[in-house]
Amino acid sequence: MRLVAQWLPLLLSSWAGSVGAAAGTSRFRDIPSVLYTNLRLLTDCSGSFAINSPDDVTTLNKCTTFTGDISLAAKGIEDITLNGLKAVTGTIRIAHSDAVLSITSTTLESFSTLTLTNLPKLTTLTLPALNNFSKLDFTDLTSLKGCEIATKSLEQDVHEISIINTAFERMDWLKWPVATALTIAANLKLTDFTLPYDRISAGSSYQFSINTALKNLDFSHLTSIQGSLAVNGNKDPSLNFDKLETIDGYVRLSGPFANITMPGLATINGALRAESTVDILPFCNWLSVQNRFYGHYDCTANNTNPLASISISRSPSTTATGLSSVITDVPAGGDSDSNEGTSSLSTGVIVGIAISMVVVISAVLTTAALCFLRRRSRNRAAQQQQQAVVASEDKKTHSTSTLGEELDVSGIRYELGAAHTTHELHGAGPVTELDGHTLQELDCEKPYFRDHKPASDSPTGRFELP
Repeated sequence: MRLVAQWLPLLLSSWAGSVGAAAGTSRFRDIPSVLYTNLRLLTDCSGSFAINSPDDVTTLNKCTTFTGDISLAAKGIEDITLNGLKAVTGTIRIAHSDAVLSITSTTLESFSTLTLTNLPKLTTLTLPALNNFSKLDFTDLTSLKGCEIATKSLEQDVHEISIINTAFERMDWLKWPVATALTIAANLKLTDFTLPYDRISAGSSYQFSINTALKNLDFSHLTSIQGSLAVNGNKDPSLNFDKLETIDGYVRLSGPFANITMPGLATINGALRAESTVDILPFCNWLSVQNRFYGHYDCTANNTNPLASISISRSPSTTATGLSSVITDVPAGGDSDSNEGTSSLSTGVIVGIAISMVVVISAVLTTAALCFLRRRSRNRAAQQQQQAVVASEDKKTHSTSTLGEELDVSGIRYELGAAHTTHELHGAGPVTELDGHTLQELDCEKPYFRDHKPASDSPTGRFELP
């Protein structure tokens, strides 16, 4: 088969050249090179396949398994029906076409990633046999109100799901475990969503933001949050976590909530932050008396600054501009009517706000970093100067001598001069004994009396009385 794949393009080229020469026309020489590429790839069903016409879709369906990536190249194709193809090892990418109306397959069971981007007329998405995939990325599908995907059980957990700026009103089809990231954002007609999982695992990130018509957000199945959960910019008036017992990750709740309840919450080892544009004092007061919580938690009622922001992580391959977008919430208490579209944000406005926020945050972070580095440099210089002073003091010779000074100790006076030392011995004061005569003490403490010579130098002194 691979030999056929290698020789078939050459044979076709030779045959086209000979027929063209015989017929005196260059019609066969004008066959697009992409046709040869697709013919070569379809002989072994591998490589990168570009759909340029409905015939390419028919040719693709002759493969049971395609090893590689499939993408839409032509802009005028309306229906893409992949019946016959069962598995794609890489990515299926259908993007930037205002003609595509439907994407269907009754046989497709697995692929790595399905990326649907900027398909404003897409109204039908049907993939019921799907049971194994890693990622779904749906962006700017403004006419897609519903879909049928993976109606049976999956072989493994889904890695990532991103649903941004679609016309979905409900997402009951999303029932599978999502292991890493779930992003539901800027779906302006979404009114109801129920999270079907009992836990958000460690390392996972779930975000629900700027779904301005979302009034019923149900988290009643959750028992544990070990990853992160962010809810803001929606229109839901209350959040009920009826079965939630532990928060080991991070939870942020921001919106026009009139009520938040967590009756079964036993421990907070992570962090909980709740704020509302209306009164949630009962919940805040309840939190303030929970001494059994060891993590960080705070609550703000009647917040006068409802603007909040949330980052939505998207890989460069999923956006038309190749940028990771940061979506800034509209006021959480806003009353935008998604059906009339009078106050909904356009994608261009969202992108503009995102870029502005990125610039502002970058400037703030840069300024803070410069101030920190400057302060650390000053502290380091001061520390080095102090160490130098200490080292210099250590090198000096310390002495107890007091040259040129006088010191009296026990009646002995020391005069320290530059050349020699002089000792002056002060005599003892007069002593009166017996006859009142004066007794003087001189050499070696030998006593003598007036008119008498000193006693002889003998072991026993002799004393004579007058």
